[in-house]
Formats: sequence, structure tokens, C-alpha cells
Amino acid sequence: MVKRKSQKRKLRKISYAVCAEGEKTEIQYLNILKKQNNGIFIKIFSCRRKTTPEAILNTAKKRLENEEPNEIWLMLDVDDNKSKDFDNLFKWKMENIEKNHLAISNPCFEFFLLLHYEKPKGQLTIKSCQGELKRHIPNYDKSTPEGKFSLERIKEAIKRAEDIESENEDIKITERNGSTVYKLAKKVIEH
Repeated sequence: MVKRKSQKRKLRKISYAVCAEGEKTEIQYLNILKKQNNGIFIKIFSCRRKTTPEAILNTAKKRLENEEPNEIWLMLDVDDNKSKDFDNLFKWKMENIEKNHLAISNPCFEFFLLLHYEKPKGQLTIKSCQGELKRHIPNYDKSTPEGKFSLERIKEAIKRAEDIESENEDIKITERNGSTVYKLAKKVIEH
């Protein structure tokens, strides 16, 4: 009988673990981002139909129970949630500000996608964000066509999102249009 040496499974170091609310659009966009920098390992997973802020946080904690990523990102939309629904997420972020991060879009992820083309004017709803985005991507249907989000466009979106953040620094993202997805995008492309 031949004894086999027990082999320990070598885990790849996860640079970023991203728990996305959406199952399609956000995942596709994250994969586009990932292609901009092949030197990092990003673990991407969807929360599926669990879309409340609390459910997303719980899903991330459960899925990452046995892993140690450098950074954990929760990517979600404000949608119809109230500002107070995000209190536990902001608390979680403050527990470890070097590791825990939030990528929130208000009202929806399409707001961030729209920033790749323009800086929206006025308060947008989910429906108006999608309508404005269709002016740039006529066949938009909750998917992110790879050719529409080049590195140049991603950098433009980051700049526009930063401008919106600096103009509204006294107002929480859950109470106004904006997107902090740019923070993750910036880290990935500059890593």
C-alpha cells in the first residue's frame, strides 16, 4: 500500500472579493474591469435574489467565511430601500475601513454605466437612468456589452463619479444620485 502525502490546497490570494447584488449586469461589468488588470485576482459572486442591504452583507460574510481577501466590496443599488436600511452596512465598513468597502449606486447600477458617457443632470429615477443609458446603448437590456466600456470610458466614468462625489460630499449616497462603484473601478485599473 502506497501512502500519499497529504497535499494542502494552496489558495490563491484574493485581492478583491466582490459580492454584487445583480446577477447579470454587475457581474458582466466586473468581468470587463477584471480584464483591464490581469495581475490581480478578483473573486466575484452574486447575491442572487437577496437584494436587501442586510441580506447582501450576510451573503458576503457567509461566502467569505473561510477566505481572507485583501478587500471585500459589497456592490448594490439603493433602489427602493430607505437610507436607514444601509446603517448596518456603513457600520460594517467602519469596523475595518482598510478591508471593508461599499460600491453603492443611487438609484441603480445604470447610473454608473451612464457616467461612462455623460454626467447626468437633475435627479434621475431607475426608469430615467435606463432611458438615458439607451440613448448611448440602444439595445441595452440589463447586460453590459464589452465593447461599450473601454478603458478610456471607464476612466471617464471614474472622473465623472469623483466630480459628483466632491460636489455632494455632505449628502449621503443613499439620499442623492451618485455611484461609489468608481472607487472599486479605480483600484482595479490602477492596481
